[in-house]
Amino acid sequence: MSQLNTTLTLDSLVQNRVLVTEIQYLLSVGGFYKGKVDGILGKQTIAAFVEFKKQAYLQHPDRLGQSTARALLELQGKAWHPNPTETSPNRISTVQFRLPTGEMVATNEPIFECKHFTWGEATGNGSRKLADKTILFNVVRTAQCLERVRSHFGNRAIKINSWYRPPSINRAVGGVSNSTHIQGYAVDFTIEGITPVEVYQKLDAWHGKAGGLGKSVLFTHLDLRGYAARWIYGR
Repeated sequence: MSQLNTTLTLDSLVQNRVLVTEIQYLLSVGGFYKGKVDGILGKQTIAAFVEFKKQAYLQHPDRLGQSTARALLELQGKAWHPNPTETSPNRISTVQFRLPTGEMVATNEPIFECKHFTWGEATGNGSRKLADKTILFNVVRTAQCLERVRSHFGNRAIKINSWYRPPSINRAVGGVSNSTHIQGYAVDFTIEGITPVEVYQKLDAWHGKAGGLGKSVLFTHLDLRGYAARWIYGR
């Protein structure tokens, strides 16, 4: 589904049991669907799909397009790991890799002085090699910003959904060609005990003109583009 390049109606999905099965699975991961994952587009599946689109601020409840596919994949982190054999950063594993500076680091090590955020969180557990020193610098300053965000929210734990995306990964998840994730200074995250919408609201004035904020019920997007930008996913 990460390669979806057209908009489909629910009626057109009736015969596509493979795609319906994937949708059911992702909706079940997100807690929207409680039925059997069987590839059958029944009333329960449709109701869960409609509710998901409502909560994700997505329009056209009877359609599956790129925005909806991207949001569905985000439910399990699949959007930033489109290859099912790719190691997930949420798994406990340690990988060593080389930074553009030549320095070797491990995925479980903190990003320099940013003790709460690791190289693994920024790089898909080391599977996304940082292309150059500029991207490395951007990842570091994003980690520094996240430390300030963490402090702003009373040192609550932050879970990283998506950080650095090489162009190939960004294309696979349907990201825009000029995505700030490609440059390493964008991150999607959630904060323990606070809804993403509340996080967005509390960061709006605080982040100011430093960069962009994207609102979704699934995560908050923050980037350091250098000017104010605000949006709601799916609109």
